[in-house]
Amino acid sequence: GSCFAQNLQSFMLPFGFHFYFERQICAYYQVKAMENLFLRLLEEEDYSDERIYEFSKNDHMAYEYFRLRHYGKNSKELVLHEMRRLDQECREEIGSADTFVTTLGTTIYYRKKNGRIVNAFFGMEMDESKGFDQLSVDEILESLESILASLKKLRKGKPFNWILTISPQRYAWPKKWTGVDNVTQSFICKAKNMIAIQEFLKSHTSESIIYFPSFEIVIDELRLFETLSTYDHLHINRELTPKYVVKRFLKSYCTSDLVNLLPLVEDIEKLFTFTTSRMKAGADFNSDLIQPAWDLLLHELSKHKNTEPLLQQIDLKRKSFENSTN
Repeated sequence: GSCFAQNLQSFMLPFGFHFYFERQICAYYQVKAMENLFLRLLEEEDYSDERIYEFSKNDHMAYEYFRLRHYGKNSKELVLHEMRRLDQECREEIGSADTFVTTLGTTIYYRKKNGRIVNAFFGMEMDESKGFDQLSVDEILESLESILASLKKLRKGKPFNWILTISPQRYAWPKKWTGVDNVTQSFICKAKNMIAIQEFLKSHTSESIIYFPSFEIVIDELRLFETLSTYDHLHINRELTPKYVVKRFLKSYCTSDLVNLLPLVEDIEKLFTFTTSRMKAGADFNSDLIQPAWDLLLHELSKHKNTEPLLQQIDLKRKSFENSTN
């Protein structure tokens, strides 16, 4: 799905979760493109020229993926090879995972003249496309049903959990494309996704499918605090707000042992930043200016269970700092 899926990965990896998010094949902003991914994974043989956009003889892009583009005399062959590799990798990850998180962003999509949905149209000529359109609630619902059916087939009957959520990130579709102010349009998209998800859940009460309110947390709990990032004044704060939402996510679905480690994960980040700043100022890694802080953190970690992934992370960083000293 959209940005929140990547946020989840970045904050859950330190705990040792095997969390697959390969941006080229996992980054999707509306559910129709996601549906096409799963249908493609089931077909296994659809690698036609229609799925590749040719900027020139030496510049090709697979527009159903995210920025999957190659240059040079073999660019088309390289794109096709990468498409097959990514599809197979994703197929294997779906087969081995036990929990899936899908985050919906917008309902607006871009379709080529050949009828295919474009996921990434960076640099493509506008007149190449049939233009922008919007998914209805019923269409979103149909796509969710299709994705569920595809997941079951790819899983070959093995049970799984599915967590659905709506990205709190804003979208700035130009008014000339939608006919509506971009802020209003963003809320319309979120509302459609929300209605469709709730209708979908009503039809699957007996299955392990749940909804997590990422969008609502930002709009309600953080409405006085949530800030926009400085790089485009559009996205929510790239560090603090996603971290807040992910912490709520972990507290909702993880064991108390893991939840109790959350403050220490933040302490680890602070320790790495502290060490970097001290070493830049001339301090030796093994000096009394740095080591007591490391000893204190390791002592706190020793009081908790299942800290192996965190200890491995700390050990790798320690070796990196020691190499810098040497």
